Amino acid sequence: MAVTVVRKFNKTQIPTDFFSIKEQQKINKFLLNNLQLGLDIEVGCGVGLHPLEYARLNESKKIIALERTKTKFNKFLNRFNSHLKNQPKLQDHLLPVGEDAIAFILKFIKQKTVDNYFLLHPNPYPKLKHLNKRWHAMPAMSLLVETLKPGGCIHLATNQEYYYKEALSYMQNIWKLSVKSKNTYYKNDIKGRTHFEIKYLNMGDAIFNVIFQKPMLD
Repeated sequence: MAVTVVRKFNKTQIPTDFFSIKEQQKINKFLLNNLQLGLDIEVGCGVGLHPLEYARLNESKKIIALERTKTKFNKFLNRFNSHLKNQPKLQDHLLPVGEDAIAFILKFIKQKTVDNYFLLHPNPYPKLKHLNKRWHAMPAMSLLVETLKPGGCIHLATNQEYYYKEALSYMQNIWKLSVKSKNTYYKNDIKGRTHFEIKYLNMGDAIFNVIFQKPMLD
């Protein structure tokens, strides 16, 4: 598959001054607390089905879940607050953030500090003219790669085979990541991790799941 050259990411074009002082203090406190815990980030978490379950099952980790669409984020926040009633320690492991992922990562996340990024069913932008909006072909992917620890992983899931194949090519040839594992799932193979994934599985779609890994010698 042909790979288009990706332009260099221009950090100066990304506004980050919309984070309030209160937001910044909350985020920085979460990042500083429990520094021994591994840090994961989910981009575009929707209404929070995956990060809530992930935080419950992985108490040795802390995860920041990002969703910029306000209606989805408000539903996620309501779910999060409801879970807190029975799981008060959840707030130590999961931080919901209703802001743009690129701006957030640029402002708050240091190089080589993230263990895992989750891109579970990102918008596939199927039109050819929108290639540069697909995560693997975005200049901002360099930001995810540089904030990953050596050996860290990017988890990608999609029901679009063209997107999957294209991502395999770009992530290896442009971003120099290796494929740690890749699987194709169907209904009854896995429990859907997001509402989109549950929908696709019930429709009979294949779920293409791939984990990319940053070289240990960065």
